Formats: sequence, structure tokens, C-alpha cells
Amino acid sequence: MPIRIKILLIILLTAIPPIFFLRFTGMESMNELAGKVETRTEKLLLQNISTSLQRIVHDHARLLKRESQLINAALDILANDAASAISSSQVPIRNVESDDEMVSAMQGKDHHEEMMKRGGICIFSHSKRIKKDLSLLVPTLEEFANRYPDLILWQQVRLLDNSQLFLPTKKGASEQQCLFGDMAPPSLEHGSSWSRPMHDPIFNSSIFTASQNIYVDDKVIGTVTIAVPVSTLLRDPGHLSKLSSNVTSYLVYATPEGDVLTVATRTPGKEEGRWFTSPNTDIDLDAGTSKQISRNILQGKGSLLSTSIDGVGFIIVYAPLGIGKTALLISVPRIDVVRDAAKETDVIRSIFTHQMDTSQLLLTGTVLLLGIMAIVLSGSLSKNIHKLVYAVREVGTGNFSVRIEDVGKDEIGELGKAINEMVPSLEENVHLKSSLQLASVVQRKLLPHAAPSPPSYDIAGASFYCAETGGDYYDFIDFASGSASEQVMAVGDVVGHGVPAALLMATARAYLRSCTRNDFALSEITRKANELVAYDTFGTGQFMTLYLASLDTLTNTLTWTRAGHDAAMVYRRSESQFVEFKGMGGTALGVTTDVTYPENSEKLLPGDIVVMATDGIWEARSPEGTMFGKELMKTIIRDNSELSSQDLIDKLYSSALDYAQQPSLEDDFTCIVIKCLSKK
Repeated sequence: MPIRIKILLIILLTAIPPIFFLRFTGMESMNELAGKVETRTEKLLLQNISTSLQRIVHDHARLLKRESQLINAALDILANDAASAISSSQVPIRNVESDDEMVSAMQGKDHHEEMMKRGGICIFSHSKRIKKDLSLLVPTLEEFANRYPDLILWQQVRLLDNSQLFLPTKKGASEQQCLFGDMAPPSLEHGSSWSRPMHDPIFNSSIFTASQNIYVDDKVIGTVTIAVPVSTLLRDPGHLSKLSSNVTSYLVYATPEGDVLTVATRTPGKEEGRWFTSPNTDIDLDAGTSKQISRNILQGKGSLLSTSIDGVGFIIVYAPLGIGKTALLISVPRIDVVRDAAKETDVIRSIFTHQMDTSQLLLTGTVLLLGIMAIVLSGSLSKNIHKLVYAVREVGTGNFSVRIEDVGKDEIGELGKAINEMVPSLEENVHLKSSLQLASVVQRKLLPHAAPSPPSYDIAGASFYCAETGGDYYDFIDFASGSASEQVMAVGDVVGHGVPAALLMATARAYLRSCTRNDFALSEITRKANELVAYDTFGTGQFMTLYLASLDTLTNTLTWTRAGHDAAMVYRRSESQFVEFKGMGGTALGVTTDVTYPENSEKLLPGDIVVMATDGIWEARSPEGTMFGKELMKTIIRDNSELSSQDLIDKLYSSALDYAQQPSLEDDFTCIVIKCLSKK
């Protein structure tokens, strides 16, 4: 398939799916965002309206408390004035038959105008003396009526014999302007007592009544009562209609049985927010909600809750008014509160949809433009790429003379230039790699092909290089005398890795073999080898550690010299412990020429395992950086002492690889193991 078609397909396959993906995820994100905005807005609106409703309810409660204190003070004054006016009269407990008229309208000169405005002042009594005394209270009642025309609807003084004085503050809606009863006033406690809201038939409105006893010589002779319009104490704050046109205020009464009874209702805008009593305005609350509200009102607590009435969600706020078991309750349909949130969500969806449609058109146009450009530009692009492919294939076949020309000055041109610069280096590296592979083969040829196998001994050796060539060395050397009972063994470690270390190792091997063939003692062999190596490494900083040992199988004696190398590790199986064949030693080979290397000897016991190794194993590190160490090496030797010498070497190496979790160690590892099998 031509490259221009491939580029076109790639562009289409990489551009079209993201368009659909962006469209799909965009709509999902839009819906999610709109939902979150709607939820958040609803929450904020609900919080704001809840706060406003709670503030309104509590403001009503504070206003009622203030106005009730004023009414209570007026009651005190009226009760005291009534007691003073009637104290000289004898007030009978029962009604006394009399032919006096029942209602007397005060129409004197001083009171005529005010009386006509109010609809009359009513006095009833069977006693002329008491009627006269009651008339003395009219100025006080009128003073309160004039001072508080909105707060006081009417005032009444009522004695135990059913004598009464009734003064309305304004003209009522009923033709009957006097509110007289046939029964004696109720018995009250000391102080004032407020009734729950009730309907006033004269003024056709909902009222509270506050009453207080009249005392003469510590005896109750009657009561004074002031009627207060509910609409005065619970004024419409004016902004309830702004919250919702369907907000409703309820004046409710809580019963111990858990019922919430509606006394009066008010709806903003309906007859100037007046309070009305109607059996059709009861709140249809479920039993649980009703009991909860009733319990809180009886305990003097207010609260806010969300509930459902006839399948419609409502927010309800209520607070006790401090008058009996009465509370003010305000309900608002939840949908009215969150309607603005839904509108905002629709606006967001509309804007986002428009943006998505516009973006889709732009992306579609971009894809078409890119397709055209791909077809136009892919011709020259594919031509230059073909040149690069041809050159790389030629280099792969070994033709390092190929060069790339005329491929432009763009990135492809830079790539061609980089390939031209890489080819000579690659040729050199290939030759070097071949040389290293050859050097590795040669170096491994210098290592022993087989280990000696004297009677009653199991001997093995091995080297594991971390690169193609290394600086570790081991060898089995025969003396020139050809003694079958003596075997010379060497383990060495050249500093560094690679070719320089391998060259020094090969040189040291030649020196050691040459000196050993002359039947020199171990100390002399080591000294002469050091002199020769020191001449070769002078000024280079190179050196080599060496552990040179001679095993006499007839006497089971191991003799050794050390040139800066670690001591041999010996596991005495008969004693189940480790010892070191360290002895006296000297500096590493190649450091200086004037060095002596004393010989050391030890007897081997049956079961002894001698391990001569380089530091590549115990300096191996785990991924965490901890070293393998000699103690772990000893544990492996002890636990695997039944293995042959070669298997034990392999076990040590594999354990080090597992510990380092690497395919090879960071340093070369060389080891010779001698197992003494039986006693001589």
C-alpha cells in the first residue's frame, strides 16, 4: 500500500474517532456539569430560602414577644384601674334580676365623636352603681385605643356577676357591636394569660386575647381582656411573595396527641395578606411529620424540614410563638425554589450544545484539509524515506560504504545525516565486537579444560565473566618434576574489566606457568611473578591479587601464598565450622617490585571443603543495595556440602544471581573448590 494512502488512513483513523469520542464525552460531560450546576444551585437556593424563612419566623416570634409585653403592661394598668374604680362597690357573685337596659351606649358630649368611629361603647350590669363604676374606666380604655389603634382590636372588663364593659377600637363588620357573654369569666392564675388564636365574629378576623384578673382585697372580682389581631402581631414582612407566589403562612396549634391543627392561614397578595380561618386550609401532613412538628412546638423548639404533601415537595419552617401551644408555620413549594436552577441548567446545555456543534464542524474541516495535505506531501516524503530504507538495508548486509544524499534539510534530512555519521562508527563497533568475541574465545582457551582428579579428592574450578572478557583467572599447574602427589592451583583477580584486565591476566598466567615449570617454591614463584608484572604495569595503576596454593595429596597438606587476595574459606565438616587459610601475605602483584611472600601450610581433614574465590560473589548486591556477603556464602556451602565440587560452584553462582535479580553479576566471579573425601 502506498505511503500516501497509509498517511491518509492514519490521519482519518486518528482524527475521526476522537471527533466522535469528544462529541459523546462532551455531551456526557455537559449533562454531568449541568446536573452538578443544577444540584449546586438548588442547594444554594434552598439554603438561602431556608435562611430567609427561618429569619422571618424568628422575627415574628421576637415581634410577638415585644408586643405581648406591651399588652401585658396595659393589662396591669387596666386591672389596677378597674380594682380602684370598683373597690367601693359590692360585686355579687350571681346575676341580680333588674329591669335596667342590657346595653348602654356612651353618647356623652366628650365621647360622641370617638364613639361613632368605633361603633359604640357597651356597658352591661344589673347594678347602676357598678355600671357607673365601669364607666369610669372608659377614659383609660380610650387612651389605649387611641395610642395603639392597630395593636388593640377591643378591650373588655368583665366582673363575676357578668357585669361587662366592652370598647372596640374601630367599627366592626357585624351589626352587633358588643361582645357580651352569659357566663362568668374564667378563673385565671396570677398574671396575664393568652388564648390560642380564635375567630372574632364582630370584626370577622383572627385574634389573640390576653386576660388578667382584677383583685380587690386579694379576691378575684373579674377580668380585663384585650383582643389583639393576629395580623398585627404577625405582620406580612412583604417579601414572602418574592420567594414564591404560592408561599402560605399557617397559625397552628399543637396537641399532646401529636396533631397540628390549623387556626388561620395567610397567603401573600390575598386581601392584603390578611389571616383567615377556614377548615379547607389544613396542612395534609403525614402522621410522622405531624408528630415531629407537634413535639417540637410543645417543647418550644422551631425547625426546618422538607416533606411531601399530596405528592408535591414542600419546604416547611416553623417556630413557637410563646402563646400557649401556638406556632407560626410557613410552607413553600420546593419547585418554586429550584425553578431558577432548572432555567440556568437549560441555558448551560444550550450554550454547550452550540459549542459542540461548532467544534465538530471545525474538526471535520480540519480532517479534510489534512487529508488533502497528506496526499500532496506524501509523494516527496515517501521518496526520501525510500532512500533511507535502501541505505539501512545496505548497511545491514555489511556494505559500510553507502551514504545517503539529497533527502532535504528537514527531519528526514537530519535522520539521513545521522545515519551517514553512524555508519563509520557502526563499522568500527562491528569490528571491535568481532575482536572482542575472538578475544573472549582466546581467553577462555587459556583457562583449564579440566580439573585434576587425585585420589580421595574432588577438585573443580570455573570463571563467570560479566563481559566478553574479564580479569579473573584460575589455573591448575603441574611442577616440572611431574610429581603426581603435588598439584599447584591459582586464583587471581585483575583490577578492572574488559580488554586491559584480560591482557594483564594473560601476562600473569604466562609468568606463573613459567616460574612453576622451574620447580621454584611457592614463595619464589610469587615473588618472581610480582617482579615481572610490576615492570609491565609501572605507571598504569593496574595490579592483580593472587592466591597460589599447592596440594600434597600424600600428606593432605595445603601450602599457599597470598598476594593481596582474600583468604581461602574452609568448611570443616567434622567440626561443623568454618576456618580461614589466611596466614602471612604480601601486597598485590604489580604494586611494587621489592616484596616477599611467606609460605603457609595447613593439614586437611576428611570432609574438609576448601573454597578459593574472587570477590565478585560476596560483593554482589540486591536491588535494595545490600551485599551478598561471606556469611550467606558460608550458609550455602554448609547447606550444600553433599554436592560435588562443580555442582557447589554452580550453586554459589546461581544463588548470587537470584540474590542480585540480574542475568549476570556486576563483577567477574572465579572459584576453585577442593573436597577432601577420605583420610589418608
